[in-house]
Amino acid sequence: NGVLEKRRLRLEKLDQDFRDGQLLIAFVEELVGVPLKEKYRKNPTSRVHMIENCHLAIMFLKKDHSIKNLSISAEDIADGNMKMLLGFLWQLFRVFRISKAVAGAESNAVQLAYNPGSNPIYVMLLDKSYEEGLLMWVRQTLANYPDLNIRDFSSR
Repeated sequence: NGVLEKRRLRLEKLDQDFRDGQLLIAFVEELVGVPLKEKYRKNPTSRVHMIENCHLAIMFLKKDHSIKNLSISAEDIADGNMKMLLGFLWQLFRVFRISKAVAGAESNAVQLAYNPGSNPIYVMLLDKSYEEGLLMWVRQTLANYPDLNIRDFSSR
């Protein structure tokens, strides 16, 4: 929702709100910072129109922004396939939140997350895996909760 807030939009139900492709297109445009060049249906009424919108968003990421290995189809989005949607968002998180270099930061630093009203979190990922980078972000995010001591993603 942080990405969509720029347009005063909100994702309420993941398995429903991306189905017609409109919110997905807005999300993708804000994520990459560039508007979609192709025309899409603003008020899709049929399943075919919804799938077309979802397909445009996926192709926008794959072709125009070289996001490889997206394993979701337009039909998965239009059908509200939660497992595929979560995997899709995880892939985007990895690309745009963990591995995207930030202008003005040190050459090896990346911005892991940004919450309005707080400072961006920069992480040195020179020798870090995505999991280690995510773990660092989780620890920093939960630092104000002394009862939570997150050591890894497999133990409590």
